[in-house]
Amino acid sequence: MEKRRVLSEIYILFLLLLSPYWVRGESIGFNIGYFYPSSSSVRDLYGNNWLLMGISIPLNVYQVFREERKEYISLDYIHNSYSGVFEGSPYDAYVTNIPLMYNTRYQNAGKNFYYTYGIGFNYLKVKVNIGSESDSGSEIDLGGQLAFGYGTDNLGIELRYIEFGRGGNTGLCLTLAGRF
Repeated sequence: MEKRRVLSEIYILFLLLLSPYWVRGESIGFNIGYFYPSSSSVRDLYGNNWLLMGISIPLNVYQVFREERKEYISLDYIHNSYSGVFEGSPYDAYVTNIPLMYNTRYQNAGKNFYYTYGIGFNYLKVKVNIGSESDSGSEIDLGGQLAFGYGTDNLGIELRYIEFGRGGNTGLCLTLAGRF
């Protein structure tokens, strides 16, 4: 029940954030990919490949000499569920990260290579079930990302390094990004 409430709140937040851009006809970005945690203990507990889905909302575009700078806000959803054995007992673990970041993308005119950096907040939710016992927790941390991409204004592939702070969910992302 709690999970449905959180997902419905995220859906409503998406609609509220996107509505002004749909009216103005701005291009909104969508991405999908995988997150690979850099910590072996996080991978052991929660698994290796986590699903990443997200949107990006454009803010400003600047032309500085032969370089184009695009500022945008990104909201991602990174999740994985994993089952394993801990000290002889089977367990189920669920982890969700929802980073909200302010980003700046730099791209030279006429080139397909770009790089991006961003900073923002991350909501982390963790739940572990061991046998009949359950434990969960959540926290909000500062986070940041650095991304290198290749593509056009409409479609690209990105390699990101994301740092989520205390939660230990730092790692690499490989994403396919599209802007419509």
